[in-house]
Parts: sequence; structure tokens; C-alpha cells
Amino acid sequence: MGEASHGSAEFYEMRARISQELIEKKGFNIIAIEADWPDANYINHYIHNTSPDPLLDTAPFSRFPTWMWANQSVLKFTRWLRDYNLTIAENNHSVGFYGLDLYSLNSSIEAVLNYLESVDPETAELARGRYGCLTPWAKDPAVYGQVMLTKQYKKCEKDVLATLRDLLKARLNYAHADGQRYFDAEQNARLVANAERYYRTLYYAEQNSWNQRDQHMFDTLQSILSFRGKNSKAIIWAHNSHVGDARSTQMNARGEFNIGQLVREHYRRSAYLIGFGTDHGTVAAASEWGVPLPQPMMEFLRLRLPAVTVRDAVLTGKRYAADDAIAAGFADGKAPVEYLLSMAIELATDLACKEPGIFKAIKQAYYAPIVAGLK
Repeated sequence: MGEASHGSAEFYEMRARISQELIEKKGFNIIAIEADWPDANYINHYIHNTSPDPLLDTAPFSRFPTWMWANQSVLKFTRWLRDYNLTIAENNHSVGFYGLDLYSLNSSIEAVLNYLESVDPETAELARGRYGCLTPWAKDPAVYGQVMLTKQYKKCEKDVLATLRDLLKARLNYAHADGQRYFDAEQNARLVANAERYYRTLYYAEQNSWNQRDQHMFDTLQSILSFRGKNSKAIIWAHNSHVGDARSTQMNARGEFNIGQLVREHYRRSAYLIGFGTDHGTVAAASEWGVPLPQPMMEFLRLRLPAVTVRDAVLTGKRYAADDAIAAGFADGKAPVEYLLSMAIELATDLACKEPGIFKAIKQAYYAPIVAGLK
């Protein structure tokens, strides 16, 4: 299930409602989200009433944008999951909460080393030396990619893959003692290996970092399904750009795929892809990655709107229809539908000239007037 914007409460709450129905009535037992494995693991521990790794220093969901998962809608849903799991007698039927993304290089290194230290100190020491190659960049791995571009620093690929291979070789011994902890460590080691490659090739034009990321998401999903058993069923929460089938969008023309396409190709009719969108409303957006809501925008909101309206718009993702936006002070007027439709036709016509395959992405049932206007 998708979302058109990260952090909008309406999308999260509707996904939660649908997920609850699927869990209770259809036996779904996996929630897999567009978040990093160590962060989601905190929630997994919470809903199973177990303790996370006490040695981890990195706070969960501290990476920008923090509001993507550290919000009231997710908190409410995780509390529901915890209560639901308390009613489940068999642990393999309980609902698990997992992260599919690969940005947590530092947290995942930390998790692998802490695990190895508790089960095999000698291997932990070896892994610490290998991961030392990435230590200068662990908290800002994008810099590692920039350094790799200048060829002024050695690649860390062999070192991180060696640690993963060591874990896999010792799978039987480690997993026998505690299968869940081993599984967590293995996924973190895979994440480190894939993240190293992702950041190392991020700035190379011929490398597609998007595909690497979504391939990691799909591979992680497959690992979770295998770990949970043959009767497991998964619900994915991610942005529309990840969960839709890329073959029906402009992404296909750029040589890009996504987890939605990979799931559809693998599971065919057993996979259902649901996007979420809206035909009206506003969102608050930062001017660039890692930057909070711009001060001029905050000043504009404070000057024009009551404090309660500013709070709802900025903190809850509340949307306003045209008339509501005018009444609240966000807008001075609204454009006629006919004007918007003519603009859409003009824009679509221009796109059609540049990219003939663009209309594969248009659902004619919904956009029949636009399609008719182009003929």
C-alpha cells in the first residue's frame, strides 16, 4: 500500500485500518515498511513485548525525515499490533514489523558487531576491523560515495562481504542458539553490504542506485517471508513510487524498476498493489533534504493563520479542500475545473510528444476526458 507524500496522517490511518482488517480476517502476519531494519526492529520488539539490544547507541527513526515513521498515526497502529499479539497463542502467528530500506549503515554495523560480540567475540573482533574501512563515513555515507568518485580511498566491498560470508557460514551454529537474533544480525549484515555498494555507486551515471535500493527491498521481503514460514502473508507500506508497477510508468523508460514490479512479476495474481492519492489539499515541504520547513513559510503561516490551523497543517498533515483552504486563509480563490482540465490536456500533450510511452501510466477509466482531448 502506497502514499503520495511521506507523513500525511490520512494515508497512514487508512493503511492502518486496511491492515487491521487483513490481519484479523485474512491472517496477514508481516508489516514491512519503507524504513531501515534496525529502526523497525525497535517496533518489532515493542509489539512482541521483548527488549531491543541495550547496547545500541543510535536512536530509532532519527534520520531525516523523522516524521515519516515517528508520528502519532504509527504510534497508534503499533499499540494496536501489541494488543493484538497479546491475544495470539502461537508466536509464528503473531504479527512482525520489519524495515526494508538500506540507509542505516551506521546502525546496522553497530547491530552486527553487538551480536557477534555476544556469540563469538573472536569473529566480532575480525568484523570490527573489516567494518573499520567504513568507519570514517558511517554517519554520513553519502560522503563515501563522493570519495569513491575521486578514487582517493580504497573500496570497502571485499571487507563487508567477508563479514556477511562469515555470518552465513556459521548460520547453523548461531541460529541454533537464537534464530530471531541471528536473523536480525544477518539482515543487518546484508544491509551493510548492499548499502556500501549503493553509496559507492551513487554518483556514477551508469549505475542505477534506485534499482539497487528497490532490489534490496524485494530481497529483504523475500528473506522475511522465508523466515516466517510458507503460510506467511505480507503487507508493505511505502511510497507510491515504490509499490506501483514501474512497468506502467515513466520509470520503465528510464530503465528503472521497483519493489512493486518485482513483487508483481514474482507473485503475479497473488500480489495486490494499492496506491493512495488525493485530489486536493496542501502539504508542508522542506526546501531540500535534511532542511526543516523554511522559516519564510513558517512566518507566512503564522501571520495568516490561527495557531491551531498552523499546528494542524504542519504537524498532522491535514488537507484542505478548496473552500476549506479559502476559509482557513491558505488561499484567496480557486481555479475552475474547466481551466484545470485544459491545462492538464496541454501538459499531457507536451509530454506525449517527448515520451510516446507516457500513456501507459494513465488509467483511461479515470482520465477519459484528457485522453479524448488528445485524439
